[in-house]
Amino acid sequence: MLQQEQLNSNNYFSVESLLRYSKIDEGLLNKPIAEKDAHKVKYSGFEIFCHLVNAPILGCNNAHQLSQSRDTKALGCGKDVLYRKLGDEDINWRDIELRLGKSVSDFITTQFPPEDNEKQTNVFIVDDTMIQRLRSHNAEMLTRLHNHVTGKSEKAYNNQTLGFSDGVSFVPLCFSVHSSANPKNLVNPDLKAKERDGRTAVGKRFKELTKRKPTVLMDMIAQALNRGIDAEYVLMDSWYFSDGLIAQLASLGLGAAGLIKRNIKLAPLGGDRCSTQKQLMKTAVKEVIDGYTVYSRLAKTKIGRKVKLVFVKSYNNPSVFLTIISTDTALSSEEILVLYARRWKIEVNFKVQKQYLGLTKGTQACSFTSIYASMALASIRYLLIELHRRMNMDSRSLGALFDEARNRLHDIPFIEAINTLLNLMNGLPEKLYKAGFIKQKDIEKVRDMIYDLLSGWFKGIDYYIKQQIIPIKSCQNKNQ
Repeated sequence: MLQQEQLNSNNYFSVESLLRYSKIDEGLLNKPIAEKDAHKVKYSGFEIFCHLVNAPILGCNNAHQLSQSRDTKALGCGKDVLYRKLGDEDINWRDIELRLGKSVSDFITTQFPPEDNEKQTNVFIVDDTMIQRLRSHNAEMLTRLHNHVTGKSEKAYNNQTLGFSDGVSFVPLCFSVHSSANPKNLVNPDLKAKERDGRTAVGKRFKELTKRKPTVLMDMIAQALNRGIDAEYVLMDSWYFSDGLIAQLASLGLGAAGLIKRNIKLAPLGGDRCSTQKQLMKTAVKEVIDGYTVYSRLAKTKIGRKVKLVFVKSYNNPSVFLTIISTDTALSSEEILVLYARRWKIEVNFKVQKQYLGLTKGTQACSFTSIYASMALASIRYLLIELHRRMNMDSRSLGALFDEARNRLHDIPFIEAINTLLNLMNGLPEKLYKAGFIKQKDIEKVRDMIYDLLSGWFKGIDYYIKQQIIPIKSCQNKNQ
């Protein structure tokens, strides 16, 4: 078993080491090979999987660029191998991500317990984001979605992600992809989707395309709980809130906290008539938290569920306010605000995955299987980088850590080439002596001459390259 100290050495990011540390079953990624073809295959399914995870770190934005890279050629596989892995319907991507999520969440909660005997409050966070495919026309079940940022309709899928947080890290656990059940909303309604066996992993994910997101969310939460990933609350955005969803979460022993839409009416505790949120705020208790004025009160939903409301006014415009609701009425207003603030971590997750990890541009394929696989790989990359960051207690952002990993990975082949050249040059005096061109007493003089020439050549080159020649010469002197 790989020890944590080995992972911490030189703060080096290794996908293979992190995956093995996470106790991922390599058998999940190795497709059986016929005995007659075994001698032809120089790589395993696990190696191909690690190679695909490494793609953005190698500077490849998608599978096509990765297939043309020198790293793929060095591995000894062609582009068809990569595409077959992405299109493999036998791979259960959700199971792999949940296994990794379980390992990472266990590591975080056991290695970083709360200080001063504080209670550890773990939460699930859920949100969705658009995955644009602006230039696609023949992608399976591609639909038109309203972009709330631009105010326009765009070709896209909807990605709903469930994650785990301890207050410091965000660990993506699983996700679902959604389209429209109405054929009129599809980009290409005449395109017939591929028929899939509903019993397979990909077949089940394909069925989720047209299901309601809260329905799929409850399935994902149940799967996470069955894996042993525990949480106390589910943090959500305003459009998720409903009495039905809150009741289902309560049946699983989970509380909820999140924003609610302005048009939702609630009844004051002890009353039967529903009031607007503005009316409820007028009779709320005023509190000052870190210099900010908030208002809180108890209320009940239309079905009579007791909740606590916290109203937060805009600093610049007091007439504008947000309403945060919590099903745990025992929490103070400050605890509810601190708890809900964790929800922002999933927004950072989406930003990092889109900008660095290939969430939107991971593949140019039109098959739903390949599209889903590329999204899963982006999520796994984020998960592994976060694990690496916590192992090294790194204060850098995920984006900075990604750039560091990419730069280091690019430096390795160049440094290896330099080392090979230097070792050849250091062995040159011995070869000249054996060939009779110089005497034995001149070997060290020739080596010093070569070293001086190389040192002159290295002038003006970056400092870290110069350092490669110094240990080699000192090592050679010790061996003489």
